[in-house]
Amino acid sequence: MAYNPLSSGFNIKDPYGISPSQRLKTALNKTTMDRRNVGTGYDRQRYDLGQAQKEAVPQIGERFISRGIYDSGLRKKALAQQLAAFDRARAEAATAQNRAILDLALQDLAAQGQFTGERLQRATDANSVRAAKAAEIREAMS
Repeated sequence: MAYNPLSSGFNIKDPYGISPSQRLKTALNKTTMDRRNVGTGYDRQRYDLGQAQKEAVPQIGERFISRGIYDSGLRKKALAQQLAAFDRARAEAATAQNRAILDLALQDLAAQGQFTGERLQRATDANSVRAAKAAEIREAMS
C-alpha cells in the first residue's frame, strides 16, 4: 500500500504546518502572541487616558477661574462630567480587552478541537481499514 498524503490529514499546501500537532502548536503560539498584544494595547490605552485626564482636570479649573466662577458649582459639575467620561472610556477599553481575550480563548478551543477531530478521524479511518482487511482475511480463510 503506497503512502497517500492526501488521506492522512497532512496539508501539502502549507509547508509550515506539516502535521496536525504542528498546526495546533502554531495556532496556539499565534493566539498567545495576540493575547500579549491585546494586553499591551490595553495598557497603552489606559496610560493615554491617564495622561489626558491629568491634562484635562487642571484646564477645567483654569477655565472657571478665568471666568470668575470657580466656586459656583458649575466647575464641580464639569469636573464630574469629565471624570465620568474618562471612567466610561476606561470601562469600554476593559470591555474590549475582555472580548478580545474571550475571542482568543475560543480560537484556542477551536484549534484544539480541530486537532482532536483530525486525530479521531485518522484513528477511525485506520480502524475501518483494519476491519475491512480483517473481513477480507476471514473470507479468504474460510
